[in-house]
Amino acid sequence: MLTARKLLQEKAIAIENDIRGLLRNFGLKVGVVGSTKFEERILELVEGMPELAEIMASCLTLAGRFASRSENCIKSCCRSSAKTTCAGG
Repeated sequence: MLTARKLLQEKAIAIENDIRGLLRNFGLKVGVVGSTKFEERILELVEGMPELAEIMASCLTLAGRFASRSENCIKSCCRSSAKTTCAGG
């Protein structure tokens, strides 16, 4: 379970880095932003560029899916761990 979580986290980070790289090709820099403000910053940068905005929306959706799946793995792992602890205790 932890291996799957790590894989999903790595993929989410890789997609975010790819988004940064794609935008850099257009002279747009994301800068230092936290994960909660990342999507907002991307949408701000591509405002007024409909084709690029559409591409970024797809990339952000994909990154969000990986992030949410990673969180689900954490919750599932915690539940499994709690059951094991309870059964053994």
